[in-house]
Formats: sequence, structure tokens, C-alpha cells
Amino acid sequence: MNKQVRTPAVQTARPVDLFGRLRSQMDDLFSNFFDEFPSMNLPAAFAGAGFAVDVAESGKDVTVRAELPGIEAGDMTVTVDGASLVIEAEKKAETEEGDKDWHRVERSFGSLRRVVPLGYEPEADAIEAKLDKGVLTVFAPRPAVQTPKAKKVEVKAA
Repeated sequence: MNKQVRTPAVQTARPVDLFGRLRSQMDDLFSNFFDEFPSMNLPAAFAGAGFAVDVAESGKDVTVRAELPGIEAGDMTVTVDGASLVIEAEKKAETEEGDKDWHRVERSFGSLRRVVPLGYEPEADAIEAKLDKGVLTVFAPRPAVQTPKAKKVEVKAA
């Protein structure tokens, strides 16, 4: 008796193809993850979380310019914390409109904070800050006597 046995065709896969396929699937997983959860779109959520800061350094001072449009001088604070300049601002907006048939109120609140390292501890009383057309400019003069940034430490034999 002649019996025929069917065997499936043998497929061999090279390990390189398996890893390539795995990589492609992982790329797809991570690139599409936030599409399913639009409220968790992290890059978009943090896009407006900060504000632009330009720092210019000279031999006598550091000038910091921060773009803070729509924020009044009374809604911001500039403080010195050691060798850092801290700029904090709070933005509040409320609009209300309507007539006898309808009423609409919109409110938005947000706080902003940036820490700018200066590289030296400035004299807090000598710092000047001015707000002009949404641009905050802070002048932090260097102290007359500066401590060196690096100090050589002598190594003694035991």
C-alpha cells in the first residue's frame, strides 16, 4: 500500500528578519500610541509650558531676556537663589460675554517658571528688571570680588 503523507513546507527565517520585524512593530507601537489617547499627547501638552529665554554674558554682567507676552509686571517675580536667577509668572485670563438669551464665561490660568544658572552669586540689590512690551530684561551684574570657579586641591601622601 502506497501511503502519501503531506508535510508542510518548511519555512526558515533568518534571525535578522525576525529582529527587523520586531523593530518595525515596536516603532509602530510607540509612534501610534498617543494617537489613541489625544489628551495624553505629551509633545503637544508641553509645547506651551515654558517661555523663550535669551542669555547674554559679558565681563561685567549677565543679561537675561524672557518673552512673557500678556503678563503684567505685578504677575511675575524675579528672585536670586544662590547662583541662579528664578523667573516665575502667573497668567490669568477671563472673558465673559452674552446677552439676555445666552451667557459665556471662559477662564484660563497657568503658571510659568524658569531657572537660569548664572555661574556666580550676584548681589541681589544690584539686579535690575524691566518689562517692556512683553519682554522682561534682567541685568545681573557680576560681584566686584569673584570667587574662582575652580580651585586646585593639594593631594597629600598618606
